[in-house]
Amino acid sequence: MIKITTTEQLAGVRLVGDYEDLNQLVDAIHEIVVDEYSEKYAKHSRYAAASLRVLGVCYDIRHAYQGDREVLTESNGMTREMMTFHKLIVPENNVYYACNIILPEMIFVTLALNELIKLRVAELSKSKYTMCEGFHKNVIWDEVIITLRAFQSAFSRSLKEVMTQATYSRWLNLMSNSDGITTFYTQYLDEMNIDYLFLDREKRMSQINKITKAITKHWEDQRHKSLRMKIDTFARENNCDKKDVIFKMAYPETIQW
Repeated sequence: MIKITTTEQLAGVRLVGDYEDLNQLVDAIHEIVVDEYSEKYAKHSRYAAASLRVLGVCYDIRHAYQGDREVLTESNGMTREMMTFHKLIVPENNVYYACNIILPEMIFVTLALNELIKLRVAELSKSKYTMCEGFHKNVIWDEVIITLRAFQSAFSRSLKEVMTQATYSRWLNLMSNSDGITTFYTQYLDEMNIDYLFLDREKRMSQINKITKAITKHWEDQRHKSLRMKIDTFARENNCDKKDVIFKMAYPETIQW
C-alpha cells in the first residue's frame, strides 16, 4: 500500500511504497496520460501539457523504486522462531522506496488525474458522459482507476492530518470545483513551486489553499492571466506550441523538505 505524508517543513509530500506498489502506480499513470505517442493524442491533445507534468512526477516515482531516491527497511513481523517452525529462511525486514514531490506540483497532478480519469471512464463505458458511468461494468473494477484513486486518496489524507477541519474542508471544496486543466498554462506551476519553496513552514501552510485556488480558478488569477498573454504572444511570434515555451526559472539548489 502506498503511503503519503507531508514533509517536515511542508515543502511537499513524501511517497513511500514497495516495488510492486510503485511499479503498479507508474503503469497506471502511463496508461492514462495523453502524450504525442499515444493513440489518444489526436483526439485529446489539449490534455498533453497537463499529462507532461503528471509524467514528471511519474519519473521520480519510477526512479524511486529503481533505488535512485531513498530506500527504507521496516520489520515485517517475521521472527527466527516462525522461520524455524515453517522451515524457511526469509528476510525479517521489507524494503520500501520513497521520493518527495513539491506540494503545488502534487496538487496539480491530483487535479489532472481527475480529468484524465474522466477520459478513461468515457472510453471504457463508450459514453461521452461521466456521471453514472462510474458504475459501468467496464469501469467500476478498472485497476488503473482504482490505483490512481488510491494515490489521490493518500495525498488528500496527508493534508487532512496537518490542516484544521475548516481549512481541509475549504481545500476539498476548491479541489471539487475546478475550471479544468486544459486551459491551465503549466509554466505557471514552476513559478508557484519556486515561490512556495522560498517560504518558511508557517507561510507554506497558509498558502496551500491560495495555491489550490490559483490552479482550480486560474481564469480569475491575474498572475496566470499575465503569463498566459506572454506565452501566447511568444508562441505566435515564434510559430511554436504554447506548451513548448519555457522560461528561465531557478529552483533552489537545496530544498528544506
